[in-house]
Amino acid sequence: MFRDPWGWIFRRPLYRFTLTGRAPVALRQSPRDPWPGDPARGRRIVDEGSTAAADGDAAAAHDFRWLVDVKAAGRAGAAERARQLTADWLAANEHWHPLCWRADVLGQRLANWFLGGAFLLAGADDAFRARFLAAVAAQATHLGRVAGRGPRLSGRGRGRIQVLKGLVAASLALPGFEENLERALRLLEDEIASQVLADGGHASRSPAGQLAVLADLLEIRGFLQGARWEVPTALQGAIDRMTPLLRTFRHGDGRLALFNGSGEDENERIERVLAEAGGRGRPVSNAPHTGFQRLSAGRTLVIADTGPPRFIGDYPAHAGTLSIEVSHAKKRLIVNCGSRPESDPIWRETLRATAAHSTITVDDVHSSELVPGGGLGKRRAANVRAGRREDAGHVLIEASHDGYRDFNGIIHYRRLYLGADGDDLRGEDRLTGPAGHAFAARFHLHPDVQVSLIQGGEAALLRPAGGKGWRFRATGGALAIEESVYFGDGTRRRSQQLTVAGEHAGGDTVVRWRMGLETA
Repeated sequence: MFRDPWGWIFRRPLYRFTLTGRAPVALRQSPRDPWPGDPARGRRIVDEGSTAAADGDAAAAHDFRWLVDVKAAGRAGAAERARQLTADWLAANEHWHPLCWRADVLGQRLANWFLGGAFLLAGADDAFRARFLAAVAAQATHLGRVAGRGPRLSGRGRGRIQVLKGLVAASLALPGFEENLERALRLLEDEIASQVLADGGHASRSPAGQLAVLADLLEIRGFLQGARWEVPTALQGAIDRMTPLLRTFRHGDGRLALFNGSGEDENERIERVLAEAGGRGRPVSNAPHTGFQRLSAGRTLVIADTGPPRFIGDYPAHAGTLSIEVSHAKKRLIVNCGSRPESDPIWRETLRATAAHSTITVDDVHSSELVPGGGLGKRRAANVRAGRREDAGHVLIEASHDGYRDFNGIIHYRRLYLGADGDDLRGEDRLTGPAGHAFAARFHLHPDVQVSLIQGGEAALLRPAGGKGWRFRATGGALAIEESVYFGDGTRRRSQQLTVAGEHAGGDTVVRWRMGLETA
């Protein structure tokens, strides 16, 4: 038996022959690219002749997003360099390969070829034009064959959206390929129904996934509008629902909260996506289907993960149930530790741990069993409950999860209260179940926050750089300062964490904590 029968088929010369046919003589007019390129990166590519991804992302080296950067470079010879790099890539990757012909990578590439085709072909000689257009047609034919054949061939999660984005692009760009468009839009409608939840959240439960999928859907909408094709109701509806929830995940600095494989991302990129989406919908305070709560008062913001972990293939599931992030104005105070890309598997797995999140750990194990590669085991926080009450600007969240129940019988309850002026944040963590289990409530601090114990070790003073200080008090365990790490921008930064640790003695163990803004 072949371990990869499809790969064996795709590698055969006969299969390659089936992809050849009458190539188009031109692409239809390229649509407007909603995302401006990076001129500095474009100039580097022109000067050095390399498109290697700075973060080591192997797939990114094949998706041709660099075309828009080279175009933005505004340098003489930029188009010629782009054609040279494209010709080199075509010579090296003419035949099927499991990475560069992977359906999601191929979908991204076709979309970027559609967006950058006019720039690439302007001034090209006949030989390059014929070779490039033949490659576009062959790869579009292959993508059309695998697009509806299940996750092994056509990806999962965001990868599926990328596949269909490429199929829509090819259908609009290539004369004679139009018959695939309606099929692509039907598949897209099914995928939207599966991935975009009723409250507008992406099924990955990742702020980064929310941003990326919304950007993909906006590109698809732009392709259709540029071709004067009617935008399907399901597509526009998904964009309208996802936009407010993207705002939900933003801190006061404009960047994203760090849940479920997310990094901060760039404020400018987030603003561009929101501007392209249109509408001025307010952030969603209660997202019950996605499983997040947002508490906002005064200049203080709390974002809480109140949903079961989930993994659908793009963004790794984290065991961070009931974790929180807190910011005041533009200063992050309490955070989760962040994430790392697949190119750094050790840290990527470490940062998925419950201990890397601002929540409680029991017996130093994960609240959900984690499987290497991003998945979840059988033991997980499947029963996660959350309720919300608001009164005159005061907000109270009551939540619980059962992730430890099958391991040690413990149930974790967390209450969060934010006063109407935003200067008073209180929390209560309660553990119920058998005695004899060690616990630690963790509050990871942003690297720019300095912390020191005061009042004989009974409280702590948090001072963000250039911001106001906060006094942290806790009862129900021993308060301590420990080392931590922060990967908000993908790079490792040293930081600290507050822990409130003790042993569950049976019945109810209650840790109460409070953060108050210093007035002096």
